[in-house]
Amino acid sequence: YFDYYRLCKSYNDLALLKNYEERKMGYGDGSGNVVYKNFMYFNYCGTSDMAKMDLSSNTLVLWRLLPGATYNNRFSYAGVPWKDLDFAGDEKGLWVLYATEESKGNLVVSRLNASTLEVEKTWRTSQYKPALSGAFMACGVLYALHSLNTHQEEIFYAFDTTTGQERRLSILLDKMLEKLQGINYCPSDHKPYVFSDGYLINYDLTFLTMKTRLPRPPTRRPSGAHAPPKPVKPNEASRP
Repeated sequence: YFDYYRLCKSYNDLALLKNYEERKMGYGDGSGNVVYKNFMYFNYCGTSDMAKMDLSSNTLVLWRLLPGATYNNRFSYAGVPWKDLDFAGDEKGLWVLYATEESKGNLVVSRLNASTLEVEKTWRTSQYKPALSGAFMACGVLYALHSLNTHQEEIFYAFDTTTGQERRLSILLDKMLEKLQGINYCPSDHKPYVFSDGYLINYDLTFLTMKTRLPRPPTRRPSGAHAPPKPVKPNEASRP
Protein backbone atom coordinates (compact mmCIF):
# COMPACT_ATOMS: atom_id res chain seq x y z
CA TYR A 1 0.00 0.00 0.00
CA PHE A 2 0.99 3.61 -0.57
CA ASP A 3 0.22 4.98 2.90
CA TYR A 4 2.76 7.73 3.58
CA TYR A 5 4.61 10.29 1.53
CA ARG A 6 7.30 12.88 2.21
CA LEU A 7 7.55 16.42 0.89
CA CYS A 8 11.08 17.77 0.41
CA LYS A 9 12.04 21.34 -0.40
CA SER A 10 14.82 20.43 -2.84
CA TYR A 11 16.51 17.55 -4.62
CA ASN A 12 19.46 17.80 -2.20
CA ASP A 13 17.11 17.53 0.77
CA LEU A 14 15.57 14.43 -0.79
CA ALA A 15 18.96 12.86 -1.42
CA LEU A 16 20.08 13.55 2.16
CA LEU A 17 16.69 12.81 3.74
CA LYS A 18 16.50 16.12 5.59
CA ASN A 19 14.06 19.05 5.84
CA TYR A 20 11.11 16.91 4.86
CA GLU A 21 7.52 16.67 6.04
CA GLU A 22 5.95 13.21 6.32
CA ARG A 23 2.21 12.85 5.80
CA LYS A 24 -0.23 9.96 6.02
CA MET A 25 -2.88 9.32 3.41
CA GLY A 26 -3.86 5.62 3.75
CA TYR A 27 -5.54 4.85 0.44
CA GLY A 28 -2.89 4.66 -2.27
CA ASP A 29 -1.74 1.62 -4.23
CA GLY A 30 1.62 0.97 -5.88
CA SER A 31 4.42 3.40 -6.70
CA GLY A 32 3.07 4.99 -9.87
CA ASN A 33 2.19 8.34 -8.30
CA VAL A 34 3.32 11.70 -9.68
CA VAL A 35 3.22 15.32 -8.54
CA TYR A 36 1.88 17.72 -11.16
CA LYS A 37 1.07 21.40 -10.47
CA ASN A 38 0.89 20.97 -6.68
CA PHE A 39 -1.42 17.95 -6.87
CA MET A 40 -0.46 14.32 -6.46
CA TYR A 41 -2.06 11.70 -8.69
CA PHE A 42 -2.11 8.01 -7.79
CA ASN A 43 -3.96 4.70 -8.02
CA TYR A 44 -6.73 4.43 -5.40
CA CYS A 45 -6.19 1.29 -3.33
CA GLY A 46 -7.72 -1.95 -4.66
CA THR A 47 -9.43 -0.33 -7.65
CA SER A 48 -8.76 0.96 -11.16
CA ASP A 49 -9.66 4.45 -9.94
CA MET A 50 -7.39 7.45 -10.40
CA ALA A 51 -7.13 9.76 -7.38
CA LYS A 52 -6.09 13.40 -7.01
CA MET A 53 -4.75 14.88 -3.77
CA ASP A 54 -4.20 18.55 -2.94
CA LEU A 55 -0.71 18.71 -1.43
CA SER A 56 -1.35 22.07 0.20
CA SER A 57 -4.02 20.53 2.46
CA ASN A 58 -3.31 16.77 2.21
CA THR A 59 -6.90 16.35 1.06
CA LEU A 60 -8.33 13.90 -1.46
CA VAL A 61 -10.25 16.14 -3.87
CA LEU A 62 -11.24 13.81 -6.71
CA TRP A 63 -11.22 10.20 -7.89
CA ARG A 64 -12.44 8.70 -11.14
CA LEU A 65 -12.52 5.30 -12.81
CA LEU A 66 -9.96 4.68 -15.56
CA PRO A 67 -12.04 2.70 -18.07
CA GLY A 68 -10.69 -0.76 -18.89
CA ALA A 69 -7.55 -0.46 -16.76
CA THR A 70 -6.41 -3.61 -14.96
CA TYR A 71 -5.49 -3.45 -11.27
CA ASN A 72 -4.50 -5.55 -8.21
CA ASN A 73 -1.04 -6.28 -9.65
CA ARG A 74 -2.30 -7.34 -13.07
CA PHE A 75 0.23 -6.48 -15.83
CA SER A 76 2.65 -4.53 -13.64
CA TYR A 77 6.21 -3.83 -14.81
CA ALA A 78 8.90 -6.50 -14.56
CA GLY A 79 10.24 -6.66 -11.01
CA VAL A 80 7.96 -3.83 -9.81
CA PRO A 81 4.75 -5.22 -8.27
CA TRP A 82 1.48 -3.27 -7.90
CA LYS A 83 2.40 -0.56 -10.39
CA ASP A 84 -0.81 -0.94 -12.37
CA LEU A 85 -1.36 2.77 -13.01
CA ASP A 86 1.78 4.76 -13.71
CA PHE A 87 1.19 8.52 -13.81
CA ALA A 88 3.48 10.99 -15.57
CA GLY A 89 3.67 14.75 -16.13
CA ASP A 90 5.55 16.63 -18.84
CA GLU A 91 5.36 19.76 -21.01
CA LYS A 92 2.29 18.39 -22.80
CA GLY A 93 0.22 17.62 -19.69
CA LEU A 94 -0.78 14.80 -17.36
CA TRP A 95 -0.60 11.16 -18.49
CA VAL A 96 -1.32 7.68 -17.19
CA LEU A 97 0.39 4.50 -18.42
CA TYR A 98 -1.39 1.19 -17.86
CA ALA A 99 -2.60 -2.03 -19.51
CA THR A 100 -6.01 -3.51 -20.28
CA GLU A 101 -7.40 -6.96 -20.95
CA GLU A 102 -8.33 -5.72 -24.42
CA SER A 103 -4.71 -4.75 -25.11
CA LYS A 104 -3.62 -8.20 -23.84
CA GLY A 105 -1.22 -6.57 -21.42
CA ASN A 106 0.38 -4.19 -23.91
CA LEU A 107 1.13 -0.71 -22.63
CA VAL A 108 -1.61 1.88 -23.12
CA VAL A 109 -1.10 5.65 -22.85
CA SER A 110 -3.87 8.11 -21.99
CA ARG A 111 -3.68 11.89 -21.74
CA LEU A 112 -5.79 13.19 -18.86
CA ASN A 113 -7.57 16.41 -18.06
CA ALA A 114 -5.70 17.38 -14.89
CA SER A 115 -8.73 19.17 -13.45
CA THR A 116 -11.37 16.47 -13.98
CA LEU A 117 -9.29 13.29 -14.56
CA GLU A 118 -11.30 12.64 -17.72
CA VAL A 119 -9.45 10.76 -20.47
CA GLU A 120 -8.86 13.13 -23.40
CA LYS A 121 -7.17 10.70 -25.79
CA THR A 122 -5.73 7.17 -25.72
CA TRP A 123 -2.96 5.44 -27.67
CA ARG A 124 -2.09 1.73 -27.71
CA THR A 125 1.49 0.55 -28.11
CA SER A 126 3.09 -2.70 -29.27
CA GLN A 127 5.02 -3.22 -26.01
CA TYR A 128 4.00 -5.86 -23.44
CA LYS A 129 4.00 -4.01 -20.10
CA PRO A 130 5.26 -6.90 -17.89
CA ALA A 131 8.34 -7.17 -20.13
CA LEU A 132 9.31 -3.55 -19.41
CA SER A 133 11.23 -2.37 -16.38
CA GLY A 134 9.60 1.05 -16.63
CA ALA A 135 8.37 3.87 -18.87
CA PHE A 136 8.06 7.65 -18.77
CA MET A 137 6.77 10.61 -20.80
CA ALA A 138 8.86 13.55 -22.08
CA CYS A 139 7.60 16.22 -24.49
CA GLY A 140 4.60 14.07 -25.39
CA VAL A 141 6.75 11.04 -26.26
CA LEU A 142 6.56 7.74 -24.39
CA TYR A 143 9.91 6.09 -23.65
CA ALA A 144 10.15 2.47 -22.49
CA LEU A 145 13.03 0.68 -20.78
CA HIS A 146 14.17 -2.86 -20.26
CA SER A 147 16.98 -4.35 -18.24
CA LEU A 148 20.14 -5.49 -20.01
CA ASN A 149 21.94 -6.76 -16.90
CA THR A 150 22.26 -6.04 -13.18
CA HIS A 151 23.91 -2.64 -13.75
CA GLN A 152 22.48 -1.32 -17.01
CA GLU A 153 19.11 -0.33 -18.45
CA GLU A 154 18.29 0.50 -22.04
CA ILE A 155 15.78 3.03 -23.33
CA PHE A 156 14.87 0.96 -26.36
CA TYR A 157 11.48 2.21 -27.53
CA ALA A 158 9.72 5.51 -28.17
CA PHE A 159 6.15 6.32 -29.16
CA ASP A 160 5.30 9.86 -30.27
CA THR A 161 1.71 10.72 -29.34
CA THR A 162 1.73 13.70 -31.73
CA THR A 163 2.47 11.65 -34.86
CA GLY A 164 1.48 8.14 -33.71
CA GLN A 165 4.90 6.88 -34.81
CA GLU A 166 6.95 4.36 -32.84
CA ARG A 167 10.69 3.99 -33.01
CA ARG A 168 13.49 1.74 -31.74
CA LEU A 169 16.27 3.37 -29.72
CA SER A 170 19.37 2.30 -27.82
CA ILE A 171 20.23 4.68 -24.98
CA LEU A 172 22.14 2.98 -22.19
CA LEU A 173 21.70 4.06 -18.58
CA ASP A 174 23.95 2.86 -15.77
CA LYS A 175 22.21 1.99 -12.51
CA MET A 176 23.63 1.45 -9.05
CA LEU A 177 21.88 -1.84 -8.24
CA GLU A 178 19.79 -4.43 -10.05
CA LYS A 179 16.18 -3.30 -9.63
CA LEU A 180 14.66 -0.15 -11.05
CA GLN A 181 11.62 0.77 -8.97
CA GLY A 182 10.70 3.91 -10.86
CA ILE A 183 11.66 6.46 -13.50
CA ASN A 184 10.11 9.88 -13.97
CA TYR A 185 10.88 12.88 -16.17
CA CYS A 186 10.94 16.33 -14.57
CA PRO A 187 9.79 19.05 -17.02
CA SER A 188 11.32 21.85 -14.90
CA ASP A 189 14.92 20.70 -15.46
CA HIS A 190 14.25 18.30 -18.38
CA LYS A 191 15.94 15.35 -16.72
CA PRO A 192 14.80 11.78 -15.98
CA TYR A 193 15.15 10.59 -12.39
CA VAL A 194 15.53 6.94 -11.42
CA PHE A 195 15.10 5.21 -8.06
CA SER A 196 17.12 1.99 -7.93
CA ASP A 197 17.23 0.03 -4.66
CA GLY A 198 17.85 3.08 -2.46
CA TYR A 199 19.81 5.13 -4.99
CA LEU A 200 18.32 8.26 -6.56
CA ILE A 201 19.97 9.01 -9.90
CA ASN A 202 19.41 11.70 -12.50
CA TYR A 203 20.63 11.58 -16.08
CA ASP A 204 21.80 14.45 -18.26
CA LEU A 205 19.88 13.69 -21.44
CA THR A 206 18.53 15.97 -24.19
CA PHE A 207 15.00 15.24 -25.41
CA LEU A 208 14.00 16.24 -28.93
CA THR A 209 10.95 15.66 -31.10
CA MET A 210 11.35 12.83 -33.59
CA LYS A 211 11.58 15.28 -36.49
CA THR A 212 14.42 17.21 -34.82
CA ARG A 213 18.05 16.36 -35.39
CA LEU A 214 21.01 17.58 -33.38
CA PRO A 215 23.27 19.89 -35.44
CA ARG A 216 26.39 18.17 -36.70
CA PRO A 217 29.50 19.59 -34.99
CA PRO A 218 32.22 21.18 -37.17
CA THR A 219 34.76 18.63 -38.33
CA ARG A 220 37.85 18.48 -40.48
CA ARG A 221 37.54 14.80 -41.20
CA PRO A 222 37.91 13.68 -44.80
CA SER A 223 34.79 13.79 -46.94
CA GLY A 224 32.50 10.84 -46.20
CA ALA A 225 33.91 10.23 -42.69
CA HIS A 226 31.71 10.92 -39.65
CA ALA A 227 32.53 11.27 -35.97
CA PRO A 228 31.07 8.53 -33.74
CA PRO A 229 28.13 9.56 -31.53
CA LYS A 230 28.87 10.53 -27.94
CA PRO A 231 27.81 7.96 -25.31
CA VAL A 232 25.08 8.93 -22.86
CA LYS A 233 26.27 8.72 -19.27
CA PRO A 234 24.62 9.60 -15.94
CA ASN A 235 25.95 12.83 -14.45
CA GLU A 236 24.97 12.41 -10.81
CA ALA A 237 24.27 9.66 -8.35
CA SER A 238 23.49 10.00 -4.69
CA ARG A 239 22.32 7.70 -1.94
CA PRO A 240 19.85 8.92 0.63
